[in-house]
Amino acid sequence: MQPLSQEIDVSPAGSFSLNSLLRVSARPVLHRLSVYGVLPQQLVQIISRASVRLLDSDLTSQTPHDCGPGEEIGLPLAALAHQAHAMTERILELMAHVEWLAAQERIELTTEESAARDFIADATLTMTRFGRYHGDDVQRALALKFAANELLLHLVSSAAVKDFSDQRDLLAFTKMAGSSYRCYHELRASMGAGNAVNAQGCQ
Repeated sequence: MQPLSQEIDVSPAGSFSLNSLLRVSARPVLHRLSVYGVLPQQLVQIISRASVRLLDSDLTSQTPHDCGPGEEIGLPLAALAHQAHAMTERILELMAHVEWLAAQERIELTTEESAARDFIADATLTMTRFGRYHGDDVQRALALKFAANELLLHLVSSAAVKDFSDQRDLLAFTKMAGSSYRCYHELRASMGAGNAVNAQGCQ
């Protein structure tokens, strides 16, 4: 079976309508982030490609393989709320680190990538100011961590990060306090979109 991500045109010139499979796949994440304003177009594309990739993972593998160590999908909301504070603190650290790397000329950010970083950082800062993590707040924290993870993966894969040690560190950060796989499937379940991994650990 050809992966969905290879069947769909995800280039800026390609069709990117609200009814596209990309946007439908990404809806659990985009829906939660839309409360913070209009997302930068490149961030929407990054999130959409990642969402299709994770759906591919479910279609082609019986075993989840993109989770962080010891992560569990399907935790009660109270348990997620307990983790959401650490998750948002990690996001702020990651976005500040990206900014620092750019200032040190160890990473080259395009205008669009900078806008994506700023959106994630500003939205996360807004969340931390409220100091609460209940219901929709937890889902927004998961969506922000997903977006942060995927921005880092995009920067590494596009060769924007020059040094191998920086690439390694950024990829390691994507597994801390919420992997993309875990965040995405928690969000899908919260929207009633179905959960490919129902209350089981990430092996």
